[in-house]
Amino acid sequence: MNALALELLGVAKEYLGPAAPAFLSRELHAMGVNANTVERTHILPLSERARLAAAKVMDNKKATEFARALAQQGRPVETKVANDHRLASDAAAKLFASGRLRQAETAYRELVSKHGDVDSYGGLARTLISLEDRDAALVALREGAAAFARKNDRVNAIALLGVAVEIAPFDLAAHRRFAAALANQGDLISACQEYARFIDTALAQRDTRRAWLELTYGRETLGDLPQ
Repeated sequence: MNALALELLGVAKEYLGPAAPAFLSRELHAMGVNANTVERTHILPLSERARLAAAKVMDNKKATEFARALAQQGRPVETKVANDHRLASDAAAKLFASGRLRQAETAYRELVSKHGDVDSYGGLARTLISLEDRDAALVALREGAAAFARKNDRVNAIALLGVAVEIAPFDLAAHRRFAAALANQGDLISACQEYARFIDTALAQRDTRRAWLELTYGRETLGDLPQ
């Protein structure tokens, strides 16, 4: 476990207690890294994933606080530009937290335009979801993932696609993009797990036809993995 992972684990323990090691390991694995290989560039996508996952076991305010604490770890000495970016990001987050959603949307769109970082795309998607515009949120996440993919930044691309399937678990396009990104990174196990998640979701909705079609598609795409 490298020094950055130790910092992250320390923060996670403050919020999750004994469940922290398993939680951190799972989230890092989903991004294609581990406690020995995690780097500063992984922190923002990790914090966004952690916020979504933690919101299932704690209230949204606490989950957001947890994510922001993670995002502070391993940060280098900031330049003025970085400080300005952080101030603008904090301002957008405050608009969102106070319920001024249209203003938050505008602020996050400006951040996406100027910086195009994971935090900005994630914030924009959260705001659009709160505005009950799921389709626009998915478009923002797909565009962000595509932008990172063009830069060959697969970790951040996968992080945004992971957010997309969190907010729209039965969206076929989001699911297949996420599974394909995982497979292209060489993480076939996680890709199979994503297919299994989607199939389970279909079965839970009693859509056996969709479940069978996706099982067939997944096998054709990935092949049979050794047990």
